[in-house]
Parts: sequence; C-alpha cells; structure tokens
Amino acid sequence: MNRIAIDTSGPILSVSVTGAATEAHISVKGEGQHAQSIIEVLEATLLKAEVPKTDIHRIYCALGPGSFTGLRIGYAAAKALALASDAPVIPISPLDCYARSYSFWPGAVIAVIDARKERFYLQVFRSGKPVTDILDIDSAASLSYLDPEERILVTGYDALTFCEALHAIRADMSLIPVSPPATGISSIMISLAQERELMENSAHSAYTKGIADHDGPLYVRKSDAENANA
Repeated sequence: MNRIAIDTSGPILSVSVTGAATEAHISVKGEGQHAQSIIEVLEATLLKAEVPKTDIHRIYCALGPGSFTGLRIGYAAAKALALASDAPVIPISPLDCYARSYSFWPGAVIAVIDARKERFYLQVFRSGKPVTDILDIDSAASLSYLDPEERILVTGYDALTFCEALHAIRADMSLIPVSPPATGISSIMISLAQERELMENSAHSAYTKGIADHDGPLYVRKSDAENANA
C-alpha cells in the first residue's frame, strides 16, 4: 500500500511517502513559508519514493490544532492528491504524534503547541492514551489536569515555552521538555495510522476512514478574522 503523510501544522513542513519496497522523507524548516514549498516538496518526495501521485492509497494530513494557515495548506494539498489518486484523506492530530513515543513514561505526558496570547493548545496523555480533550488554556489553568508532585514529560516544538510559563507559576514542578524530531512528524503520522488500522475498532475509526470533501481542519479556536467579524 502506498501512503503519503503531509504535516504543515508547525514550523517544519514534512512529507513522507512509503511504498511496497521504497520510502522517502523530505522536510523544510520555515513556518509561514509552507505555501511556497509544498508542491515542490510533495513532488520531490513522491519521485524519490518512486510512487506516482495517481497510485496513492492513503493520504494523511495534520488535523490540528496548529497554525491556521499551515493547516489549510496541508488540507488543500491532501485534497488535491485525493483528486488525482482517489485515495481517502485521513487527518491525524499532531498532539497524538508528539506523544506517541512516550507511552512508556510512568506519569503524565503533555503534548503542547503555543497558541499565542499566553495560551497553549495541549492534551494530557497517560500510558499512551489521552486523558483530556484537546484544550485551549493558559499555563495556570493546566495545573488542574496535573499532579505537581510527579515528573511530567512535555513534548512538542513549543515544549520549552510551556515549561517556562508553568515554572513561572510553580517553580518546584518537575518538567522535562522533549522536542519532536527535527525532521518533522510526517513519518510518525504514517506509523501511527498503520498501528491504529491494525486495531480495527471504533475507537480508532478516525484513522481508517477518509473525510468528506467539505471537512476542514480542527482549529480549536476561532481565527482573528472570525473574531473580528463576530
């Protein structure tokens, strides 16, 4: 099965392709520049993996939360590939990908994205499973979901920013920031989707069923433009 994953939700544009006997990965750093790079990176990755765009069977893109513009770019690219290949578009949460490698951690794992305005998009995981919804909160409010006495692993490109904000409130907390791979998370998206497909149960059906044509990213928060027009 030929699969392609596209992540444009954060500072790194990454694309991964896996085929029957080949795989390829290309990443480009530069948040805000994804629109200029996405087509070139998609074509180069497919070419490197020797997978034609008409022969893709699964397309993964970042569900959100993340950059408003980045998420839209990723969805547009995924839907364009779907038109060429007739493959389903399957969105995957970046927060799931950030936390995936740390299911062994004995305490809480926080997957976090800086949502600006002194707030964060975050989700708390334990033993590899989410124990909260995706939240849009400030660092002080996050304390109600945590045990200040335990060692807490924080992951995501903005993990250090979150740790600094939380330490400003509770300096005694044991927080361990861990960054995702410098090459992006698109390869993790494919691994996570393959793992969830094997489970074949309704709890993970979102990882095996394509979205409708009109579906869009999970923004969590309204954009500044939407708030201005409200």
